[in-house]
Amino acid sequence: MQRTIVDRLVLWICEGFGLGRSPLAPGTVGSLGGLLLAALFKVLFPTPWQYAAATLAVCAVGVPLCSRATVLLSSKDPQNVVLDEIAAVLLVFVFVGWSWPAALLGLAMFRALDITKPWPVSALERLPRGWGVMADDLFCGLLASLALYVLSIIQSQPVGS
Repeated sequence: MQRTIVDRLVLWICEGFGLGRSPLAPGTVGSLGGLLLAALFKVLFPTPWQYAAATLAVCAVGVPLCSRATVLLSSKDPQNVVLDEIAAVLLVFVFVGWSWPAALLGLAMFRALDITKPWPVSALERLPRGWGVMADDLFCGLLASLALYVLSIIQSQPVGS
């Protein structure tokens, strides 16, 4: 199949601007790219609503882009497609402020969930095309986000309260 310039652009974006082509652990490398993008988004979109809107936009665009990538690569969930990891890592930080310790903990939580794929995460992979590529990672990102939020609340409680 001859790929158009639009097809190549779609793949480049879905591959996280080349991060997904890493020979070792492309999902983790893509997640690290998502972490850097989250740090940038926290600066560019300083209010929680702005950050959430920007993250939602990445997620919304990711579904059709990943759908096209599954067709172009003839694979249900291509390993080199990491836009799902990038979007999910953005989602991890929707409910919490930014600090590098929180960022590393959130990233570790997300990767643990993404790698182990506990139920219902594993069921979401069966959704068609871009939905199946994105939904499982987004759910892992949401779970990690909620866990990080709960930890931030617990940490802010004075001892003996």
